[in-house]
Amino acid sequence: MRRHQVVAAAEALEEAAYHLPPGTPPLSYFLRFHLHAIYLHPDGGHPVELHWSLDSPYQSRGDLVPLLFDAAVPGDALGPALVRPAPIDALALMVLHLEKHVGLCACLADRRRRLEALIDEGGLFWVLDVVRWFRKMSAASSPDALLERIRRLSAERSLVIGLRLAQDVDAECLPPWALELAARLPGARTPLAARVLYPDIREPLRSKVRGWFGTTLPVLTFRPARVVEALLPRSRVSGVETRRAGRPVSALLRRIGLAGANVAALSYWQLKGWISPVAMRPESGTRGES
Repeated sequence: MRRHQVVAAAEALEEAAYHLPPGTPPLSYFLRFHLHAIYLHPDGGHPVELHWSLDSPYQSRGDLVPLLFDAAVPGDALGPALVRPAPIDALALMVLHLEKHVGLCACLADRRRRLEALIDEGGLFWVLDVVRWFRKMSAASSPDALLERIRRLSAERSLVIGLRLAQDVDAECLPPWALELAARLPGARTPLAARVLYPDIREPLRSKVRGWFGTTLPVLTFRPARVVEALLPRSRVSGVETRRAGRPVSALLRRIGLAGANVAALSYWQLKGWISPVAMRPESGTRGES
């Protein structure tokens, strides 16, 4: 959804009996610190992810969602009230999602380790989406037009990452221009975040450390791996971005500030959630009963 329509969309979901998972913060928290909120239905089935951004606030892509709506096409199979992304925009969404969740896999030094890390992260199906797109759609898209649109959506870096992993899975699906982009990764040095989060998973001790980084923390609802990725500098992708003086420092300070505000908001929410039942039920006997 466009950001200004999120509250109305959430109200519509709630009218249809969808709700935020029990024990999670309110929508206002997610609007400030996340890119989506997950809604569940009491009858089960697939959850609904209410999205208002393509990336987390820790990044600085800007609000790109209006660009997607401007180019969207009718979704005939789903009814006239729904639209679907244009084909190139769909590719951009795929690779942005890949970078967010498994992008560091593409920076590892050799194909075996990249594929091991990709499978360990559960990201193989996402890469297969990219492979399928290139098998079906690349012949109908001009490389120049595709790259121009990808750059407008600030997804060129993500495209290189997605192409590197797609080449590892099925090199024959990629046209020559895509193979040239994929060759920009991995670089000469493996990024620090990749070395921390993707040790050799065949070694038992390192596998346990990796498992801890990848486990979602209860109540806090995020994985330590995401914090490491957000706070450490991002790896450079050749030909995609130019390093500017002071930019890495200012970006790091902004991320640290946002992380601190996030922890403070979670602490306030937890304290409020613990106090409220006691205040409403003064007859309660013990803290545990409350």
